[in-house]
Amino acid sequence: MTRVASFHLDEDVVWQEAVHLAQESSSSAAEDYLGASDLLWYDSSELDQLLGEAG
Repeated sequence: MTRVASFHLDEDVVWQEAVHLAQESSSSAAEDYLGASDLLWYDSSELDQLLGEAG
C-alpha cells in the first residue's frame, strides 16, 4: 500500500442497481450503467476505515 495514492469505488446503491439490471436485462447493460456512474474518490489512508465499515 505504500505506492497507492488513491482508489475509486462505485457507490453501493449503484452497484446493487447494476446487479439488478444484469439479472433483468443483460451484463452489457449493467456494464454501461456502471460506466456512466460517478466513482467515489478516496485517499489511500481511508481504506482501513472503509473495510471496517463493510463489516
